[in-house]
Amino acid sequence: MELTNGEVKTLVEMPADPQELHIARLERRVLLMRKELEQYRNDLEFWVRAHGHEYPLRRIKELEHLGFQFEAAEGSFEMLLRRASPEYRAPFELEDFTVIVEKRGGLGSRAQATVRIRVGDEMMHTAAEGDGPVSALDRAVRKALLPHYPGLADVHLVDYKVRIVDEHLGTGARPRVIIESARGAERWSTVGCSENIIEASWMALCDGLELAVLRGR
Repeated sequence: MELTNGEVKTLVEMPADPQELHIARLERRVLLMRKELEQYRNDLEFWVRAHGHEYPLRRIKELEHLGFQFEAAEGSFEMLLRRASPEYRAPFELEDFTVIVEKRGGLGSRAQATVRIRVGDEMMHTAAEGDGPVSALDRAVRKALLPHYPGLADVHLVDYKVRIVDEHLGTGARPRVIIESARGAERWSTVGCSENIIEASWMALCDGLELAVLRGR
């Protein structure tokens, strides 16, 4: 995403007054969001013109109906386009995972995750612990993938957000998970949505790691 000289100047020249600074930061965020949405639409239109059919459009509508949002998850949007391509080959496939959260006495809770992931013809079965279920799942997945994709050691999870899609359903509501990943100065966000927050987290985590592998090739 590129900004014009005028837009760059707007982002750089920040006022000293605290209230004006707050307003300027909000204006900057709105400007960047508009640019991201414009790029999102342009990428989609380009893909449809290049491939001559509207499968990604239908798929996006289906996913958005289920609670996904791609405006703030450009990484998942890119993965959706990549997976729709006839040349796409998944660098890994999840067979199954188990996550257990345990709390004993007055001690803090701990989580353990086990995963089975297929990489090519090889089946990887790994386990890891973490402070929470997402942390444990992330570590278990990385343990399985790092021997095949060592570049993932430079990819870090830097933000994790959860929003409830249908609040009126109470505990049966679907959470939407947004994960932001980073590799150096490069950042991307991915999304997952499911009645099960662990599954939603896996969707977002998987997109983020797979995108890192594909971009690194």
